Amino acid sequence: MEKVDIENASINVLITSNDKVHLAAIDKQAFETIDFLIKRSLVYIIPTGKTQAELLEFVNYKHV
Repeated sequence: MEKVDIENASINVLITSNDKVHLAAIDKQAFETIDFLIKRSLVYIIPTGKTQAELLEFVNYKHV
């Protein structure tokens, strides 16, 4: 299994509501807390074979 550098990894937050997936925008300070907690809580990382660009395309993200 490939070793993943979680310290330098980015965290993406997806919210599912009414069976639809949304990318979440979070306040910077709150996100830093979430980022810390997620990285310290990880037990397994399951590869998806997808890139960040493919994720953003999947959630139909358009940078403004």
